[in-house]
Amino acid sequence: MSTISYYDTAIDLNKKALKTLLVIMKRAQEHPDAASLPSIRLYEDMLPFSYQVRAVCYCSEMAVDRLAGQPGKPLPPKGRPDEDESEKTMDELIAHVEEALALLDTVTHEELDGAADRTTEVTGAVGTAYMTAKQYVLDYSIPNVMFHLNMAYAILRAKGVPLGKMDYLAEFVKEFFPAIVG
Repeated sequence: MSTISYYDTAIDLNKKALKTLLVIMKRAQEHPDAASLPSIRLYEDMLPFSYQVRAVCYCSEMAVDRLAGQPGKPLPPKGRPDEDESEKTMDELIAHVEEALALLDTVTHEELDGAADRTTEVTGAVGTAYMTAKQYVLDYSIPNVMFHLNMAYAILRAKGVPLGKMDYLAEFVKEFFPAIVG
């Protein structure tokens, strides 16, 4: 019987999400209004594209911190990537994604061996929670990474960046459908 590991669920999945983010961001750089994309929102009360990118990175980096015991990039004071406005251009945002991916590339399966025994504290806009590694990965980290990746994709599509379903799915399914990656 095959088992699924913390590496598979947290690190490998986040690496695929970050690679997907790079694919769609590099496509967005070809858009005539590429310079305005970091500040674009789907709706006026939603956070901008730059926030969505930073959130995918931070959630991925924090998974490394919480599961492997490696310090990721610390979250801004309230745990919200919108308070870190240091990256304002597509190039700066792409560099952040590449840095997050490089951090995840340093994690080994062995570093996550003890993850199941860890409990982690998560502080966010609605308070503080204590979670097991399993709860953190399945109920917090993955949903957050995927939500913000989806929002980044949706913002780019709404602005007219020519993306399709395979731009989103390719990194996740290329092992099974290598023809879609080209």
